[in-house]
Amino acid sequence: MVELGTGFYAERGAKDAQSFIERKAKLVEANSENVMEAIAGTRRNIESITGAMQGKMLQIRARQEGARHRMEVEGNA
Repeated sequence: MVELGTGFYAERGAKDAQSFIERKAKLVEANSENVMEAIAGTRRNIESITGAMQGKMLQIRARQEGARHRMEVEGNA
């Protein structure tokens, strides 16, 4: 008996069953590679977004520090 998927089974001879299992294994391997590529792409996107966010945060902090410094200079004048 060979499981065809989602609870469906078929009776096969030993050679047919082995051939079926080999095809299934190749399919699973190919799908696994596709998933791994998608994960790698998602990680690259996350790293890119994180870098952009850190850059924006540095810009905001620099603007805040500049505004704070101007207020201190104007307050002492």
